[in-house]
Amino acid sequence: MTIRGMQQRWNPEIDFGLTYYLSGPMSGIPEYNYPAFEEAARILRQTGLRIESPHENPVPPQQMSEADLWTHMMELCIDQMERCGGIILLKGWPQSRGSRQELQIAMQKDWPVWFYNDYQLTNMNRSAA
Repeated sequence: MTIRGMQQRWNPEIDFGLTYYLSGPMSGIPEYNYPAFEEAARILRQTGLRIESPHENPVPPQQMSEADLWTHMMELCIDQMERCGGIILLKGWPQSRGSRQELQIAMQKDWPVWFYNDYQLTNMNRSAA
């Protein structure tokens, strides 16, 4: 199947011209939830979507407290979001302080919002009535 065919099957509403930021829970999860981010980024990219994922940001080489590490990584994520025009939320995002902050930024920028779970994208945007 061609990438175009995959795109049509995937979800015809999503804009493949945008770069999407992948947001989900990391803190307090084994391996910072990197396996879930890696799998989602891989699958979404296979459909032709451009994805920026926080799991690809470098971890600082020096030891930091959990609070300082969270702040440092959020700064990297917010910088990363500047290259995007939409957001895709992963399972568990409502329980993540960072995801809620990233969603707030996306909504302030009027970005399209999608939810990814079990190989499905769900449109979370308000309908234009």
